[in-house]
This record gives sequence, C-alpha cells and structure tokens, in this order.
Amino acid sequence: MKKIVKALLDRVVRTKMGYWVLEKTLVRAGQFIEARRQACLGLDDWWYDEFVYAQLPRLFPDLRVQNGPFQGMQYPASESVCSAVFPKLLGSYEREIQPAVEKFCNGHYQTIVDIGCAEGYYAVGMALRNPHANVHAFDIDQRARRLCQAMAALNQVGNRVQVLATCDSIQLRELSKTGRMLVICDCEGFELELFDDETVDAMRGHDLLIELHDGVDPAISGTLSQRYQASHHLQLVSSVDDIRKGQTYDFDQLQDYSLRERIRLLAERRSYVMQWLICFSRVHAGETVPVLQNSGQN
Repeated sequence: MKKIVKALLDRVVRTKMGYWVLEKTLVRAGQFIEARRQACLGLDDWWYDEFVYAQLPRLFPDLRVQNGPFQGMQYPASESVCSAVFPKLLGSYEREIQPAVEKFCNGHYQTIVDIGCAEGYYAVGMALRNPHANVHAFDIDQRARRLCQAMAALNQVGNRVQVLATCDSIQLRELSKTGRMLVICDCEGFELELFDDETVDAMRGHDLLIELHDGVDPAISGTLSQRYQASHHLQLVSSVDDIRKGQTYDFDQLQDYSLRERIRLLAERRSYVMQWLICFSRVHAGETVPVLQNSGQN
C-alpha cells in the first residue's frame, strides 16, 4: 500500500499543476496544524530548545526558582515571555545585575514599577522581597499579563501586584508621587521617549534599573547616562555572552552536564552585548556610591 501511495505521489509532484494543488491544500493544512500545535504547547518561541525543556521536570519538578535573589519563587507553568525559562528557574537569569537587584531588595520602597514585566519574574520577585511595597507591572502582551497575574496569585502577593497594559511618561510621573520608588524597565528601545527630561526630573528621588537597547538606537545608553548623571550615582553593567556563561557559571544543578549542554541550558540568546543602567538616587544614597560586584563577569 505504501509503495502504491508513494508511486502516485511521485507522479503528482512531478507536474507543476499537481505540486501546486498539494502545496495549496495538504502542505498548507499541515503547516497550519503544526503551527497551532507548537503555539498550544508553547513551542513557537524562537528561544525554544527541546533539549532544555526536557530538563525542566527533572531539575525543577515544582517549578521553584533554585538560586539568586528570588530563590523559592514558584512559577505556575514552565513558560516565560520573550526570554528563556530555564535560566529564570535556575536563578542564573541576568546574573550580571543580581548584586544590584539584591541591593534593591533592601531599598524599603513604597512603590515598585516594572515596565515590560513579561511573566512576572521581577514584579513578583520584588514583591516577595519587598513585603511593604505595592508593585505596578506593565506589559503590552496579553499572555504576559495573564501569566504575571497567575504567578502573583500563586506566590500570595496578588493583592500587592497590579498588572496593567501600558505605561507612558505621564503615568510614571504620577506614580513617582506615591512614595519612594524603584523603576525596573525593559521597554525594548522605548527608553528615550519614556524617560524624557520631565520624567527624569520626577525620578530625582527614586532608583532605577534600566535595560538599554542600543541595538534599536545606539544613542540610548549615552543619552540616558547624561540625563541621570546629575541626580543619581550611575553604573553600567554589560551582559555576558552565552558561551562565557557556560564556561564560568557554577551551579550544583549543572554538574552532570557537559560544557556544550551547560551553554544551551544557560543561554539567554541576546543578539548582542547589552547593558543595564543602574541608577541610585543621590537623595537617598548620599555622596557614597553603592559598591556592586558584577557577578556575571566571574
């Protein structure tokens, strides 16, 4: 039977008309079905790696973060938005800025704003580490907002985490009036529009952690550094490439894996070396610059 089907198929695909009919019907249908299957399983993201996802139930059976500043935080599902979930559950995610995050966890903030919150790694994590703070988490992605709300509820901070769609400079200036504030920003190249001169002035007494997307606009890092230098102590931290992560990041959970496997597991897949701008308000920090060690550079 298989030989008969194969012979018939060979005859059809040899002709332009036959191939055109198959391509417009069966092939398109198969592509649609596969696309829907991947979307339903969360496998359509460009950072998906089948080997990496296969390790999740083995290493993180209860989907709890194993290391880092948010150790113990639980994920409702093995999903992450616009980033790889494995580094977040391991606690290696953005290890380069973890010293700053740890210091922010002791900042005694009344308000924390997370712009581009994704599934809630920082929004829920900071809510757990800052039990007296109200968190405003923004993301334009509906799936991200849904996951963030689920993670906040699962970790019993849903009453302090408000999940919203968009944040502009006007909203940010209004939030700056609610008490001492920390702003965590990953807005994919919208930094210069969001932190305009008026908003920078409103941030004078607040701390900020801004992911800089110079790949979108090479002027972002220099311009924002100039805007904040008078009111804040500034530090620029660079990202570590994925190969270097595999070579240098030492986690007990990865001891049984080869170097090539560790690189795949730890990969955050940044397309270029990125930077974060860490801003400590001079109003609260005085004239002493907080000392941070870049743990990602080890």
